[in-house]
Amino acid sequence: MHLPVLIDCHLRAFEHFGGVPAAILYDNMKQVRLTSQQLNPAFLDFAAHCGFQIKTCRPYRPRTKGKVERAIQYLDGSFLLARTFTDLADLNAQGLHWCRHTANVRLHATTQRKPADLLIVELPKLAPYTQLRPYAPAVTRKVDAESCVHHQRSRYSVPPEHIGLEVHVIAAAGKIIIKTGHTIIAEHLPAQPGQSQVQPEHLQALWKKTMTKAIAERHSPPPRCQITFTQEVEQRSLSIYAELFRQAQSPERVEGAAS
Repeated sequence: MHLPVLIDCHLRAFEHFGGVPAAILYDNMKQVRLTSQQLNPAFLDFAAHCGFQIKTCRPYRPRTKGKVERAIQYLDGSFLLARTFTDLADLNAQGLHWCRHTANVRLHATTQRKPADLLIVELPKLAPYTQLRPYAPAVTRKVDAESCVHHQRSRYSVPPEHIGLEVHVIAAAGKIIIKTGHTIIAEHLPAQPGQSQVQPEHLQALWKKTMTKAIAERHSPPPRCQITFTQEVEQRSLSIYAELFRQAQSPERVEGAAS
């Protein structure tokens, strides 16, 4: 399941129950947890927006993991088995009928209570869904060398100190919002595909940074180098070379060369 689909399923569930729970338990799927030490930043942003805590199953602990998978097994064996559906709307209608008249009114083996009765107790604990603001998922982008980020075939400027770093881009309320962590570093109006939105202060800061770097490189001192020899050079007396020269000029060598 892709992350946008998972987020949409959550929003539909919150709307159906009329509220948001304090915590939700998940399997260790990549949409929720990237590694054993890191949650998915995009899903973490969604959880923070809605106000619920992410809890994941401890690896290799069937007692916790089974709580997540058992509901899927029950859905598969009790509802989906031997049923046919004409379309998605028919599946949803049959599923809602099955929940109300079968799943929620049975006596649960663990709690020894009906889910419908427990739901009456739990619903008041939910944070009101009506207070939940519309959610716009954030996408991660890397700032290029021209201090811009690409989003939906358009480019948007950011302050040049973020060049080479990853930022989050959010399309919400008719704006393109660019953040690093929880800090907004730039806001733009949406651009047409193939166009760029560049704020003058970003361009001015980029030119200043570029010129400062160029001037510093132009006036920087030449590199200092030092040549060292690890092997000692043999030292010979000049008399050796004088003797070789004398032998080369002797009459016998001259006559031999002429013949």
